[in-house]
Amino acid sequence: MNYKFNFKEDVEFVKIDLTHAHLWDQSAIAALDKVVLNFRRNGAEVEIVGLDNSLEDLASH
Repeated sequence: MNYKFNFKEDVEFVKIDLTHAHLWDQSAIAALDKVVLNFRRNGAEVEIVGLDNSLEDLASH
């Protein structure tokens, strides 16, 4: 998943819309977490939208 993002670009805010995405397991959540951490490490605020309730529960573990 990381190769689709440009972490070197100087941005203040990133919105990741998962409204139409299907994340099936913990490895998908881990990949998303890695993306968020990379943006935050470079100073960007990150918002994730469209994560359904079952995945929010999975992501919180």
